[in-house]
Amino acid sequence: MKNQYHPDKGYTLGGIFRAYLTDLTHRMESGEVAKNAVSLARTAILKYAAPGLGGPICSGKRTTQADIEGAMRFLDSQLSDRVREVVAAQERYFEQAQVAAKVRKTNRYQANLFLIWATEQGWLGETVLEEVSPAPQVYRHSRREAHLKGKPYVKDLRLTERQRRDDFGLRPEEMNAQLQQQMAALAQFERDYLKHRQATIQNYGAFILRVLGWQHRYRQVPLDELSLYGIIPKTPLKVSLTEIQAQYPDPEEAMTKLLLRQQLVRQQAEQQAQEAERGLDGYLAFYQDSPHTQVQTIQALIAVAKSFYVRDTANTNSKSGYTDIPIVVRLRQKLSALNQSVESMPQAIPYAKRSVSWETVLEVFKQQQEKVENVHYSQVFKRNNGRTHVSRVRRKLKAIAVDLQKLLALGFFCLIPPERNRTISELEVGRTLVRGTMENGLLVPMEDMSNPERSQWFLNLTAGDYKTGKVYKDYCAPIEDIPLAYGKTFYTYIQLWLEEYRPLFNPDHQRLFVKTKTTMGATPGEPITYRNMTGWMKYLFFHYTEVPVVPKLLRKMYVTHLKNSHASEAELEAAARAMHHSRAMQSAEYDQQDLQDKLAPIRAFNQRLLAQAFDSTERPPLTLTADGQLKLADLSDEHLKALLKSLRAEEKRRKQGQVA
Repeated sequence: MKNQYHPDKGYTLGGIFRAYLTDLTHRMESGEVAKNAVSLARTAILKYAAPGLGGPICSGKRTTQADIEGAMRFLDSQLSDRVREVVAAQERYFEQAQVAAKVRKTNRYQANLFLIWATEQGWLGETVLEEVSPAPQVYRHSRREAHLKGKPYVKDLRLTERQRRDDFGLRPEEMNAQLQQQMAALAQFERDYLKHRQATIQNYGAFILRVLGWQHRYRQVPLDELSLYGIIPKTPLKVSLTEIQAQYPDPEEAMTKLLLRQQLVRQQAEQQAQEAERGLDGYLAFYQDSPHTQVQTIQALIAVAKSFYVRDTANTNSKSGYTDIPIVVRLRQKLSALNQSVESMPQAIPYAKRSVSWETVLEVFKQQQEKVENVHYSQVFKRNNGRTHVSRVRRKLKAIAVDLQKLLALGFFCLIPPERNRTISELEVGRTLVRGTMENGLLVPMEDMSNPERSQWFLNLTAGDYKTGKVYKDYCAPIEDIPLAYGKTFYTYIQLWLEEYRPLFNPDHQRLFVKTKTTMGATPGEPITYRNMTGWMKYLFFHYTEVPVVPKLLRKMYVTHLKNSHASEAELEAAARAMHHSRAMQSAEYDQQDLQDKLAPIRAFNQRLLAQAFDSTERPPLTLTADGQLKLADLSDEHLKALLKSLRAEEKRRKQGQVA
């Protein structure tokens, strides 16, 4: 590029830098660069590069006008050839001042921009520099967007080595009108007939959209031809006897025609079910690296088949019905085979690698509480005289609120027997989280109490509020006001969140937990999802323990802790009821005790048993009186125990008719 600033006049390094700032100012006015471009360039060159070239060091943390003038005077005294040394000089000062890595990255980038500009202007002659790319933009919450834009994701906490697939599912805006109507009708059927919760309906919808997306993107089915009928065929199975009788007046002939037509319809339905199964096999082969997803996909397709044939079957029972529908029978057979395969598969990630001890869980809670209580953050830096200075800055209220909300969420998982993720994520003040008292087996809200100061918080769940509600029905249990550090209790933090910090996000609902950021198009104050809760727990545990623990694992870790702590049968029974599952499920699904821990009790018992049977310890003889009598008062504890043992053995022999 032709030099715009007349290098033939013998510019110094200071003159070149002034020309660069002038060019930046022009580009700022036209919107080509950021509004703080000049400020960033001054910091990179005057604060971090000039000292490395032998110039003055800034007097404080912030660059003052005097610092700028002093550094510019120094650059004015340096020849233009020293432009080449700017980056290396900056690195020398980074090491000398022990500058933080994040600060180095930003300022190194700015110095390279200056060097590139100087090269393009001709200040460095024919020197060719490597192109410096801007610092990569990091996407913290959208892995899909990061992948599409070729950008790195901030931190991948997944422990599995399986490669994440591109998002191939059909997007809502790609659905044609007929498909939209079918999906809406399916959701209504699941809600009214199958009694599915909204979360289940949404999950099944997502799995179905994946199958449709696969058909469109990999089988080249046009968008306007996509339909649920393309996955699950619908063949009318009922044959009208009235219509046949109208055609064939003879009763015997009519009955014969009816049987023939029923057989024909059944054969057609069976043939279409086979074709649908072959199509499904293609999708399962495509998605074979995730057996659990295959299982959930088939469950979703069974719901589709039931919605199509609900009026054609003789039995609409959700589990035992639909046995006269060929496609449902085939899907159930495939589901059974897959479930057996999944159960026999080893865990993709060992339990020990993705969990921590329950003591560590409580320690994470303590550390998070300490972070909430610390309303200031400290900045540490060195002065020119070498002394360390600490500056305390008060944290913003919303920053404290974010940490407090995560503390509360973790509290609901570890200060009471852990509930499922959705139960905690969907807690609703005044409905599932109620303050009041229990009178005669009924929950009385605090506003109806004669002594409100004696109220407690209760977890108040109906059958529709948790996964196994159909089995265990309504559930109401108090949440204990656990004393915590800093003179606080769990209730203190609940009230603090509800009265001071939650209102900062202007929620228009009664859900306890709210979104606090605008990432991924979220609106601060709207209710969180179970995925948000999963993210909170993963990053919270990774921050303190470097293990990304998910909420589901907390339930397993709690039951495992109970077993390792030798909890009584009554305690294990109560834990199972509080966690809404059976003892069988507790042992089969949630108990993750190590084999050696399981064997420890019987090993200890055997050691005691064998020690008694083969006790070879030599004991001193019993001391007798002059007349040969035994004086018990003079015996040691060891002698008394040995004597008692001998007497019991003698009594046993005599009862068995043996002679000593």
